[in-house]
Amino acid sequence: MVKKYILSLIAVFAIGMPALANDVEEYKCDLMIKGYEFTNDGLSEAIIKRDKDAIELFVKTDLNINMPDTEGYSALDRAIKSNNPEAVALIAKAGGETEKQIYRFNKGDNDLSLRFDLTVPLAKYVSAKYNELS
Repeated sequence: MVKKYILSLIAVFAIGMPALANDVEEYKCDLMIKGYEFTNDGLSEAIIKRDKDAIELFVKTDLNINMPDTEGYSALDRAIKSNNPEAVALIAKAGGETEKQIYRFNKGDNDLSLRFDLTVPLAKYVSAKYNELS
């Protein structure tokens, strides 16, 4: 509460107008205070550092978590690569309405598909057992 009031005062004096009391803006400020830039690279950094609080803040904002970072990884890819099952779960839940999504791919002559509701458990398993898989 005090932090929100101080940020409002700063906005009034700095730009001469009342600040918007917006939760998303407050989450962005919290991320900046924690030292993260509000980009997909910042989200990737939080995932690598296993900063669950920061990941939850990123998920609550208007950042498109499906966009890749500068290395080409989406947030879910980064969480799996970093062997971070908690981040996998948080990011998967933040994906919006995904029940009807189906991922299709070809392996040889086989047309394979996997419903999204099965990809989350698979991603958690791969993330947890990443070093053991060959």
